[in-house]
Amino acid sequence: MIRQDIIRILGCLALLGLTACAMTEGPPPVLGLGIEGKSCAEQPMLTGAQELVLATNKPITVIVDTNTPCLESSNGLRSAYAVFMLPSSSGEYLVSVTSVPQGQTLFSPRVMMLDATGGVLREVPNDIFTFRGSSLAVSLRVRPSERYLLVASDPSTVGQEVSRIQSATMSTVVSAGYVYVPINTGSEAEVSYIYAHNGSITVAATPVPKTN
Repeated sequence: MIRQDIIRILGCLALLGLTACAMTEGPPPVLGLGIEGKSCAEQPMLTGAQELVLATNKPITVIVDTNTPCLESSNGLRSAYAVFMLPSSSGEYLVSVTSVPQGQTLFSPRVMMLDATGGVLREVPNDIFTFRGSSLAVSLRVRPSERYLLVASDPSTVGQEVSRIQSATMSTVVSAGYVYVPINTGSEAEVSYIYAHNGSITVAATPVPKTN
């Protein structure tokens, strides 16, 4: 009976800890970019592009907010965006884009691969991104003609709510007389996020893994 009570208590603590971590405060979701006096460009500015380094441990993290440049399409839809210069390499490599939640705010990403003049070569929509834990991510093999990576918010999904089940495990050693017994407990909690024009994105360029 005592052991069952301990397990029950540990499970509750793990669940409370998971919920607390998932509900960490973050900026409120920005659901519109119609800020008075703010103008959005028709084409992205490439001169301020951040340069990616081809390495396994050189990611760039960008916080997107209301001060971030924005694009406006021909039908009046606006998107916050960030541009990255792709590395020059004779070998193949991958570029990954990850949207990391800030509290309940989750940047709704889409990606465009651009040529040297800013022309769009291909577009990766929001629904290609998949959840990896609590983050949205995608990995792409870069093509030789691609020079820039543009990450923009997806106005068609901004404001939507998405729920995820997150799991947590805890291992605790409990004394039972002269014996120490390891007890493993697990818990799950449902966490909701709101797709937004703001949030945190991490971009990295890494070599293609070699196969034996």
